[in-house]
Amino acid sequence: MSSSSSPNPTSSSQTRWKHDVFISCMDCFQHARSGFRYHLLCSLQSAGLHVYKDVYGNRKELLQTYGFSYTPLLLNGGSSLLLKIIEGCRVSIIIFSRDFASSEWCLEELEKIMECHTTIGQIVLPVFYNVEPWEVGRQRGTFGDAFQELLKRVSATKDKRKRWGRALTKAAELEGWPLTDSLRDEIELIDSIRETITRTVKNPSEVRHQRGNFGEAFLKLIKRTSTSEYNITNWKRALTQAANLSGWDSRSYSTDVELIDNILETITTKLDDNLLNPRCWRS
Repeated sequence: MSSSSSPNPTSSSQTRWKHDVFISCMDCFQHARSGFRYHLLCSLQSAGLHVYKDVYGNRKELLQTYGFSYTPLLLNGGSSLLLKIIEGCRVSIIIFSRDFASSEWCLEELEKIMECHTTIGQIVLPVFYNVEPWEVGRQRGTFGDAFQELLKRVSATKDKRKRWGRALTKAAELEGWPLTDSLRDEIELIDSIRETITRTVKNPSEVRHQRGNFGEAFLKLIKRTSTSEYNITNWKRALTQAANLSGWDSRSYSTDVELIDNILETITTKLDDNLLNPRCWRS
């Protein structure tokens, strides 16, 4: 795969992310509490990441039982809401399986994800589950057969079909992971995906949603002080806004010295840019 899944840092730094991860896949819970998709969701959540997963058919209760976020797509006309949610996610994981292209909605999600990758710098991480990247990119093999069957079944315009094909091709060119049915490969891949995301997402959910160790410390403060609900609401809002800003994650650096050097370099660069910008000068 030739191009990187990392976005343009300039566009991503200007985006206010509301969620950490969105997962796009076909029939995510067909194996209930077993299988790669479920284990991936559990692993990401255990790392303190806020994960959105679309729901197909009648799976609202299943997701809520297992504690995952639920979006009412197809159940009561929530497609526009879901596309809006995709825009607010820092990272999208696309699990390309053999039947992925048999779903019109999976392709709609994919088109939106690739649009966000290009326009607002969303990070896109593809997983090729029992399919090859070239099958996805060229719409060939079993994957291509599913895509052709869909095109015969739906009344999509010629332009829409081209956009789907273009999105598949672009996504297949991104850096990602292959996956077979091997349990060992699955465990290693989930660990790799979690590590990649936690090292990349610089706005952790623990701060944004006041969860984990950070959230526990916040709750202890509220209990031992007599502050008003108004102040608590303002504190939560400020924490969320601060977590949505571009910053640094110490887990991405091997030493504190490396982190400090990166911070100093960024500050110096910004100061130099301001000094060179006449609009920042004062008379």
